[in-house]
Amino acid sequence: MNRREWEKQFKKRLSSLPKSERAKALEYYGEMYADRRDAGMTEEEILREFGDPADAAEKLAADLRADAGGTGEAAHGGREATAGDTAARVFVAVLLFIFVGIPLLGIVFCLAAAGAALFVSGFAFILAGFADFVYFIVQMCLLGVSGALVAHLGLGLGIAAAGFLLTPLFLYLTKVFFRLCGKVFTVTGRIVTGKKREAN
Repeated sequence: MNRREWEKQFKKRLSSLPKSERAKALEYYGEMYADRRDAGMTEEEILREFGDPADAAEKLAADLRADAGGTGEAAHGGREATAGDTAARVFVAVLLFIFVGIPLLGIVFCLAAAGAALFVSGFAFILAGFADFVYFIVQMCLLGVSGALVAHLGLGLGIAAAGFLLTPLFLYLTKVFFRLCGKVFTVTGRIVTGKKREAN
């Protein structure tokens, strides 16, 4: 059984619940699935941990019925939000922005700058090598051939060749840096979402 089949059976078993509760239940298991995938678990391991979809749905429905009869709170949904809850969430969001968001923006900026520098440096090698080669060709035409000038011609060609060889590597590293930026944003989103779930 794959994830899609598990969710289909799980959703089918929740058909007796209100639409909002079904959506909350699917969101809850979706977030748990994403967290476990981020932790390195395989789909098979996660679904084994979730158990049979029918059993999971029955347990959830029983919890909802118990909460509705007892405290009046919905399972996984919590109580109705109050003005105090909203203020607390805003306060937590401001703290996260100051102590997590700003440093992470700095990290992302540095990674982007490093990626851009790598991208440019490969082409800079090639241009510098050709410029050196052309410059010493002109010098040879003006001053005559000498060993030093010929050596500089070879050096210019060597630098250009190194640029051609290193450019694919630099382009790959640039791609890695920008993917890393994306992962930083994803992980930050997971942290913020996780903290909001705990606050609820």
